[in-house]
Amino acid sequence: SRTALPRHQTLQATIDWSYKLLSEKERTLFRRLAVFAGGWTLPAAETICSGAGIAQDEVFDLLSRLADKSLVEAQVHNEQTRFRILQPIQQYNRELLLESGEFDAVHRRHLDYFTHLVEEAAPHLGYFLADTEMAIWLQRIEAEYDNVRAAIHWVLDRRNQSRASLEAGLRLAGTLHWLWAARGHFAEGRSWLNQLLEADPEATVTTEAQAMLTAGYLACWQGDFVSGRAPLDRALTLYRQLEDGSGIAFALHGLGFVALGQGNASLSRSRFEESLQIAREEDDQWLLSFALHFLAIVLTYQGVYDSAAAYFEEGNLLLEQLGGHKQGLAFSFFHLARIARLLGDYPTARSHLATSMELFQQAGDRRGMGYVLAGFAILSAAQERMERAAQLAGAVASLQTVLGPFLEAPLQHEYDQALATVQTTLDDAAFAAASAKGQAMTITQAITFALESGDR
Repeated sequence: SRTALPRHQTLQATIDWSYKLLSEKERTLFRRLAVFAGGWTLPAAETICSGAGIAQDEVFDLLSRLADKSLVEAQVHNEQTRFRILQPIQQYNRELLLESGEFDAVHRRHLDYFTHLVEEAAPHLGYFLADTEMAIWLQRIEAEYDNVRAAIHWVLDRRNQSRASLEAGLRLAGTLHWLWAARGHFAEGRSWLNQLLEADPEATVTTEAQAMLTAGYLACWQGDFVSGRAPLDRALTLYRQLEDGSGIAFALHGLGFVALGQGNASLSRSRFEESLQIAREEDDQWLLSFALHFLAIVLTYQGVYDSAAAYFEEGNLLLEQLGGHKQGLAFSFFHLARIARLLGDYPTARSHLATSMELFQQAGDRRGMGYVLAGFAILSAAQERMERAAQLAGAVASLQTVLGPFLEAPLQHEYDQALATVQTTLDDAAFAAASAKGQAMTITQAITFALESGDR
């Protein structure tokens, strides 16, 4: 462009000159690489960028030549080589791909590749699965997250042109449940799913069921139980239509989560018990660990402490057999701390909260850390350490401004009661000062305060 800044004109001329020196196959591969966002691996390039004049076994050699010409950069990270194009060249590349007539075809192959990758990862992801296995697969998907986002963007940009692409995009988003949950991308995941479900009212039953299940759970993980109910009801209907026992059990479990979040412990218990029964019938050990854990939680809210502890113990034993899972164990210790506190055993309650916090920190679960900070606040109030409780409550409030509400209704009720006691005991100035101290803390500082201050 003659209106561009001189340095941009110089860069454009340099790229033009480099591009004209390429062979025809190098040019073809170079422009197809524009489909990637955030880099790519050799297998991805071989699958997505081959065909129509380029064989798969030619891609590596062509990539090497482009790297020699400084048009592609190779980097080794975690013993894996990834390639990327610098941003100014990437924009040039996109224009070449648009002009080539291959834009949609290459993007469709890109969508299919990353949909299959996420579906391959799905059985290895989820709360209550082995931490090491989950970490490996999360790392693999996170490395490609920019590509996943780019694929969904392309689907929505072309929503009126291809039903098959919409179906694949919805499959991709529905299968991303555990990446979004584990990394706290609740709002982003819900936004993508809502847009895709609206754009694809004719999705297959299997695809819609998974998408609705994920949409419902993400709402619940974010504390929005009202919004979570409708998609989970729809998922349950669809899984019953498919006669998918595990899908039925997990949808029932989600509806139990909704009932628990809205304070209906009786309905929640019946949903979890039904889910547990189906999990045993299906011999689905993962679902069984889930159902045991959440049924134990609702029993604590009903005051059935012996049965709750027994279910926690069975669930924790199952977690060990499955290879261990920090978040599952962390939530178990959190609720065992609640039982100890309610029975007046404050030292045990503090010990369990400390163990829970350590596990949540290892898992990087900020929502879980918020749970434990709230637990420490309630425990401090029970011990009549009111200023400490107010300071911890300030830290919880600060975290909730970032994550949104994250305590289900019965726990929120416990928390609100404890906070009301603190506010009644302290004068307004003392409460405001202590709360402000907590709000000013980072989450790391708040955790250090909770763990180091101790409880009598």
